[in-house]
Amino acid sequence: MRRLFPLALLALACAHAPPSPTRVLDEAAGRAKDADAPPRVVALAAFHALLVDNQPERAGTLAAEALRRDPAEPYALTLQMLLARRDGHPEGSLDAALRLVRGAPRHPLATAAAREIQEMAGVAGSAAAFLLFAWVNYGLWQQWWLALGSYIPVVAAMLSRRDERPKST
Repeated sequence: MRRLFPLALLALACAHAPPSPTRVLDEAAGRAKDADAPPRVVALAAFHALLVDNQPERAGTLAAEALRRDPAEPYALTLQMLLARRDGHPEGSLDAALRLVRGAPRHPLATAAAREIQEMAGVAGSAAAFLLFAWVNYGLWQQWWLALGSYIPVVAAMLSRRDERPKST
């Protein structure tokens, strides 16, 4: 029994509740209600709204407010990047990523923004490859040639009359 007493005492001493993994976000959500809250706190409150409360509209509003206070706030730009991608707007995600890389190039989140830019470049390449595939395999080249063929007489007429300008008297 004497041997178990120190172990029980040690177990009781170590028995504590670890801090919540969302503690920083929870604190930011409470502090963001102040009118003079820093943009970083408002941006973290926006993450709280998205990740904890599952309110993407509120998260977008808070991120816009953080960017109004500081246009280069990396956390707010990252959240805008995520929300734009979530909503299916790659151009919005690319815009936020470019603003993040320009505004805070040494911030650790700039690496994620650079990755997003690289992925958007890959999307553009795959879109071009798909268009080329469709051009050849679905006969889009025939439709293009027919459309171009209807404009050839118009362009030829414009070029032949190019030298016929009214003479001023």
